[in-house]
Amino acid sequence: MYALQDFFGAARDLRAWSYLAAKQIQFDYRRNLLGSAWIVIGFAITTGGIGWLIAQLQGRDIAVHIPYVAFGFVAWNFILSAVTEGSHALTRNRGLLLQAPMERSVFVFSLVLKKLFLLVIQLATAMALAAALGWRPSMTLFMLLPGLLVLTLTAVGTVTFLSVIGTVLRDVAELISAGMRLTFFFTPIIWTVEARFAQDAGPNGLELVARLNPFTYFVELIRAPALGTMPGMETWIVTIGIGLLMLLLGLAALQWLGRRLVFWL
Repeated sequence: MYALQDFFGAARDLRAWSYLAAKQIQFDYRRNLLGSAWIVIGFAITTGGIGWLIAQLQGRDIAVHIPYVAFGFVAWNFILSAVTEGSHALTRNRGLLLQAPMERSVFVFSLVLKKLFLLVIQLATAMALAAALGWRPSMTLFMLLPGLLVLTLTAVGTVTFLSVIGTVLRDVAELISAGMRLTFFFTPIIWTVEARFAQDAGPNGLELVARLNPFTYFVELIRAPALGTMPGMETWIVTIGIGLLMLLLGLAALQWLGRRLVFWL
């Protein structure tokens, strides 16, 4: 089976995809005076500013809301970048794919590894920001590990699927980008279900929106343990189910079009 051979062949070549991930991070921040320090600075400024603003609008305690927003952004930034960049994972490496017989999954793994590296840096930044406001870690923090595992497996399947489909249908990238911009506002990242300005939306209006949005559950995999609570059983069922589905879809797309992708590059 071509898809499994490609997948496991790439997984064994750790040196190749870790090297690609490291070089991509260096490339993204080349010629900047502060280099990769902008990952920390940009994240802290954005989350701190938005957290303060929404806390004022909702009437929430800043010391509570800014950590809520910061840990929410840690998960959302990983999801957003994996989904939006996933459709370009193969086309942006056109030169390498045309020059050498490389497994397609190498570029999937390198992209996911890069995003995991950024997630860890942003998570550490969120913890430092929250600690400055009185947040203290608890034992539930260890539940971040299985949450990160589910996020990673889901990202691998999603990037595999989107990279194949996005190579054949280039409009997919634009459609996903537009959809994710809208989805951000319907995901409880900067707002809460108990928002003061949500009263006009009717009873449980935002709660229904949050429950029907699958991204809510993936955000909770990171935010809930960081804030001292355990993700609910519903969260695990939804995220693991979606993760397995995306892995199957990714392997199916790779099996169907993997060998012929060079004709669309």
